[in-house]
Amino acid sequence: MNLTKSFPLLAAVLLLLAGLAACSGSDGHDSKYIPEQELHQLDAAIAASDTYYTHTKTQLRDMETRTSRLRDPAQRGLAYAELANQVRFLDADSAINIADVAISNARQSGVDSVVTLAHLSRVNALTSAGIFNLAEREFLDITEGNLSPQSRLAYWEAGRNLYSTLQLYTQRNYDLSQKFARQAMAYDDSLIRHLPERDAFRSFLVAERLVVSGDNQKAKRKLEALMKSVDPNSNIYGMAAYQMALVYKNLDDERSYAAYMAKAAQANVRQSVREGLALFNLANWLYAQGELNKAFGYINFAMGQANDANARMRTANIATMLPLIDDAYRAESKTSHDMLIIYFVILTLALFILGGMFFYILMQSKRGKENARKLRELSQAQKRHIANFLALCSTYYHKLNSLEQLVQRKISSGQTDQLVKLLKSGRYTEDKEDEIFKYFDRTFVEIFPDFIEQINLLLRPEERFPTEMSKKGLPLELRIYALVKLGITESTRIAQVLNYSVNTVYTYRNRMRNKAIDREHFEQQVVDFQAEHES
Repeated sequence: MNLTKSFPLLAAVLLLLAGLAACSGSDGHDSKYIPEQELHQLDAAIAASDTYYTHTKTQLRDMETRTSRLRDPAQRGLAYAELANQVRFLDADSAINIADVAISNARQSGVDSVVTLAHLSRVNALTSAGIFNLAEREFLDITEGNLSPQSRLAYWEAGRNLYSTLQLYTQRNYDLSQKFARQAMAYDDSLIRHLPERDAFRSFLVAERLVVSGDNQKAKRKLEALMKSVDPNSNIYGMAAYQMALVYKNLDDERSYAAYMAKAAQANVRQSVREGLALFNLANWLYAQGELNKAFGYINFAMGQANDANARMRTANIATMLPLIDDAYRAESKTSHDMLIIYFVILTLALFILGGMFFYILMQSKRGKENARKLRELSQAQKRHIANFLALCSTYYHKLNSLEQLVQRKISSGQTDQLVKLLKSGRYTEDKEDEIFKYFDRTFVEIFPDFIEQINLLLRPEERFPTEMSKKGLPLELRIYALVKLGITESTRIAQVLNYSVNTVYTYRNRMRNKAIDREHFEQQVVDFQAEHES
C-alpha cells in the first residue's frame, strides 16, 4: 500500500465518520425552546419516584395506624377525613373507602360538623376518581347555612375543587364549561374573603384569579413571591409553578412555559401527586416541538401514574393524546432503527478500513512481532464482529420478510383474528430480541471483560453479582448499565433499545442505585470506570 495514496482515503473515511456523528447527534428539531436543566431535574425526580412514593405511603400508613387507635369517634372521624383527603392524590378508590370509614365514625359521634367534614372528604375523593355525578349530588346534599366556620372552609374548598375540575373536563362545551367556571369562582371568592391574609393557599387563589383575568405581570409577581415563601417540594409550590407556566404561555414565552410546567411536574412527582396535569401538558408541548422521545416517556409515565391513582377522568384525558404521541414515536423509532442499521454497517466497514490502514502502518514500524500479533488479533475480532452483525441483520430481515408474507396471506384469506392472535403472542419479536441481546451481551463482555468486576466494586458486598454470570448473558439491570457505559444514559433511549417500558427502566436503575455504596454518584462512577478502561 502506498501511504501517500492512502491519506485521501483516510480523510474521506474521517469525513464520513464526522458526518455520521453529526447525523446521529441531531434530530433535526430546534432545541432553543427546550429547558434542558429543568427536564434533567424532572427526569431525576421520575427516576426516584418509587422512593418518593414509598416514603409518602409509609407516612400515610403511620397516620392510619395512629387514627385507628383514637378512642373518641369524633376524633377518629376527623382524622379519617383528613387521611382520605391526603390519600386521594395517590389512590382515589382507596380514598373513597377511607372517607366511608370517616363517615361511619362521624355518625357514631353525633357531631354534625364532623359528619359534614367526613362527607366533604368523600366528595373530594369522588372528584379525584372522576365520578362527578355522584360527587356533585353528595355535595349539593350539604346545606351551607348550617355549617360551622371550620366546615365552611372545607365546604368552599370542596366546591372549588369539584367545579374547577368539571370546568376543565367540559372545555369542548363552552356554555357548560363557563357555567362550572362561574360556580368555581364563587367558592374561590368565599375562600379569599375568609382565609387569613398571609395564608399560602389564599395567595395562590388571588394569583390564579389574576391569571384568569389576564393580568399577567401582576400574577407573575404574586406567584414569584409565593414560590419563594413555600417548600419547593410542596403541593402549593407545584400549583404555583403550574399557574406561572400559564402566565408565560400568555406572554408567548415558550421556553419559560415548559420550564415551569417541568417544575410543577417535579413537585407532583416528589409529593406523589399522581393525578396532576403538569406532566401531561409538558408531554403535549414536547410532542408539538418534535421531541418525541421525551414526550413518549412522559406521557407513558403520566398514564401509569393516573392508572395507579384510579383517576378515571385523568386517564381518559391522557388517553386522547397517548395514541398520537405513541404513533409519532413509533414512526420515528422505525426510521431511527433503519438508519441505525445503515449507519452501523457503514461505520463498521469504515472502522475496518481504518483498522487495515493502521495495521499496515504499524506492521511497517519497528515495534516488532508483538505489535503485529496484537494487531492480527484485533483484526480478527473486527472481522468476527462484522460477520456476526451482518449475519444477524440478514436473519432479522429474513424474518421480517417472512412475517410480511404471512400478514399478506392472512389478510387475503380473511383470517384477521388469527393474525391478531399470532402477533399478540410475541413469537416473532421475542425470538429476534433474544438473539440480538445475546449477541450484544457476548460482544460487550468481550470488549469489557472486567465489566462485572468494576460494577461490583461500586456495590455493597451483599449486593454484588457473580462474575461467572457473564457467560450466560447479562441480566436486565447489568444490560441497562452496559448501555450507560456506552454513553446511552437517557431512560427513554434505554427503554427504546431494550424494548422495555420507561417505568421498568426507571425501576431497575433505581434498584441498582439503592444497592450502591455511593448512591448519588453511582452512575457517574460507572462512566468513570469506562474512562479508566479506555485510557
